[in-house]
Amino acid sequence: MLTSEAMLKLAAEMTDAQAQGDAESLAAIAWQLYGEVGEDLAEIGRLRAAIHTAWSRPQGNGVTSSVWGLSRTAGAGCRPPGSRAILP
Repeated sequence: MLTSEAMLKLAAEMTDAQAQGDAESLAAIAWQLYGEVGEDLAEIGRLRAAIHTAWSRPQGNGVTSSVWGLSRTAGAGCRPPGSRAILP
């Protein structure tokens, strides 16, 4: 994940490269940003898979319940009170 300082540095580099018409530098910066986004998307995918696995895991007692102890029959998207949605 890019830090605020790294984002500011990239913004300054992009501004300079654009002002100088330096397409090669702009492409390198774009490629770096593309890589950062790809890493973030991969992490989101791993987290979603872990949540899905935990949600779908059999509990061994014949009851289909989630990791929070709620019945899966309560409907899709049920969450414990006070929790915030993390998936779209």
